[in-house]
Order: sequence, then C-alpha cells, then structure tokens
Amino acid sequence: MPGSSVERTSISHTGTTYGAEHVTLGQNQPDKMSTVCTWEHSRQYEGTEMVGKRDATRFVPRTRQKLTGTAADDTVVVLDSDIMPVAGKHDLDKQDYPAVIAMNATTDTEIAIDAIDYGTNEVTLADDPADGDEVYLYPILAEGSVQFRARNSIGQVEGAVYKWPIPIYRFHDFPQLARGTEINLHGSVTFEEHDELEFRIDSPHQLWWEDNYFPLGQYISSLEQQVELTY
Repeated sequence: MPGSSVERTSISHTGTTYGAEHVTLGQNQPDKMSTVCTWEHSRQYEGTEMVGKRDATRFVPRTRQKLTGTAADDTVVVLDSDIMPVAGKHDLDKQDYPAVIAMNATTDTEIAIDAIDYGTNEVTLADDPADGDEVYLYPILAEGSVQFRARNSIGQVEGAVYKWPIPIYRFHDFPQLARGTEINLHGSVTFEEHDELEFRIDSPHQLWWEDNYFPLGQYISSLEQQVELTY
C-alpha cells in the first residue's frame, strides 16, 4: 500500500479544508470560558496535527455595540469595551485591520472614523447620526483570553491543548497577518475522524461572528489555524 501523504494547510471559521458542515460557531458567555468555534475532523483525512510552536493562529475578534441617534450630537461614542492600536499603529489607515468599524444600519452606509482615543475608548464619528438612526460599532475584542480544547470521537473532553490560556490582546500586539510575525500558541494535539478541536474564549464582552449590517462581508470576526494533514 502507498504511504500516507502530508499537507500543510489551514482550518478556519468558514470551513476551509474540512468543509462548512464540519464547523460550528457559537457565542461566548461573558466572563466564562466558552467554546466559540468547533472543528469536527473530516473523514476524508486520516489525521490532523496542530503544533503550537510551528502552526500559527490568526484571530481577529470583534464585538458589537449599538447606538441610537438623538437630537443631540452623537459623534463621540464611548465604547463599552477596551480597544488598542493594532500592531502599535494608531492610524486606522495604517492598520492591517481597523480597530473599530461603524455602520449606520438605517441609511445602510458605513460611517468614517475621525479619531480614536485609545486611552479613554472614545471613538469620534465623521458624521452625526440622525435622530432615531440605528448605528452599530464593531471594535476589536482585546479583553480576555483564549484556549484550545480537544474532544474525542464520543464527545468526551480530553482536556486543554495547553493548560494556560493566552491573552487576546497578544493577537493585536503584532502584525499577525504578515508572514514572520504570526502568533503561535502553546501545546500540540493530534485528532482523527469524529474527534473535535474547540477554540474557546473567556472575555467580559461577547464575540460576534456575523451581523447583517457589517460592511466588510459576512463575518465580523475571523479565525484561522495552521495544521498538518495526513491522508
């Protein structure tokens, strides 16, 4: 019989490699470690290995905040969650992904951001929403921690891939989308058909995956994990 083949690839929140039917997305409970993405191993592959030191994790988490326009000036918004410069860059135009995005759902138009005060979490909108307009802001999620967990083929928890959670802000500290400056987590795991790999977060704020008004596509947040496949 021919030997097994090995391929370096990625699995993602959209079903990259395994297929969308093998991915389940969920929302976290605030201040409780919660599973937000589960990959069920596809039967078309013999096995999958993830080694933290070798395989990068790319994670761009966002939360959502709603604002209703009033007769007063609503251009300055204080966010409920902490934000931070992306990879040390304060200017939105220079960031790999913007620290915050704003959308007027009533007029179906994106609102430009004039300024961000990262110390006070204040966002200044370029346009004042009209009285009654519904506005959604999508800031990056920077508070909390993340951790991988494994389940076997009969649904039993095998345990955390690495016992210590990793702070979420680490993903925004570096240009994580660029080659050579990716974020690598700790621990390793090998899983096979019907085994599951869970991505979990503990944060005081809710992670949002999808929203009808988000202007940059179907998904508000994104997650990609490099792996090594055997088939």
